[in-house]
Amino acid sequence: SQLLKNLQKVRVKYGATTITSGLRCKGYNNSLVGSSPTSRHMDGKALDIYNQKTRTESGRKDVMKYVKKLPGHNYTYCNIGGSVPNMGNAVHFDVK
Repeated sequence: SQLLKNLQKVRVKYGATTITSGLRCKGYNNSLVGSSPTSRHMDGKALDIYNQKTRTESGRKDVMKYVKKLPGHNYTYCNIGGSVPNMGNAVHFDVK
């Protein structure tokens, strides 16, 4: 439930937010290039999101900075400088 509470806080702060990846089964997770075999997506504790703010690199950094302050935060990352090209403009965040 903490993941969804944090998602709602992101929506309140940044507006309409699309989930680009949520809960994944093991087979689908393993089919994704670069996905961790222990991804928190498989436990329902991770989301990849997109919104108006994440369209730019500086915006993605701002969103990451915000989610790091949310309750239960565990980890966040995004595509900065082409480091994670399969993420596009999405931001990943997960909870403990």
